[in-house]
Amino acid sequence: MIGIDGSGEAVAFAEQFYAGARTVYRQAYFPFDLASNSVDFAVCFESIEHVEDYEHFIQEIDQMTSGPLVISFPVEDTLNFQLNADLFKYHVRHFTLNDIEELLRLFNRRIVMAKGQIVYRTKKGRVDGFLPESAMGLTALQEDSQFAVVVAEKN
Repeated sequence: MIGIDGSGEAVAFAEQFYAGARTVYRQAYFPFDLASNSVDFAVCFESIEHVEDYEHFIQEIDQMTSGPLVISFPVEDTLNFQLNADLFKYHVRHFTLNDIEELLRLFNRRIVMAKGQIVYRTKKGRVDGFLPESAMGLTALQEDSQFAVVVAEKN
C-alpha cells in the first residue's frame, strides 16, 4: 500500500500507527508523477477538493491503475462552498455528483457504487456544528448527503 498526503503530520501518524512491510507513506503535494499501471486500485479520500487542477489529478490516478478508483468529495448541493469557504480554507471547490460523473467519463470510467454521509448540522446552508458521531455513518447516497464516496470502474 502506498499512502500519499500533503500533511507531514498525517504521514508521521500513519507511519507510527500503521507501518508494515507492505506499506509506504510519503508526504507530497500534487502534482506528483505516478507510474502507469503500478497499483491494483486507488483510494482518494479527502483529496480532490484540495486540488486546483482536479482533472489532471484524476488523470494521474487513472493512469496508475486499470482497477477501481474510490473517491470521496464534499457535495456542493448540500455543502455549498461559497457559503462555507471560510470553514474549508484548504478546499478549492466542492463537487456535485454530476461534476464527478462527467469528470470520470473523460477517463472512460463509470460510477458503480455511491455512498453518502452527513457530518454537519446546517442552518440555511451554513455549517452550524457537528452531528453526533453515531449519526455520521455511511448510507446510500441521498439528496441530503454532504459527502459522497464513489467507486468508479473502467467501461
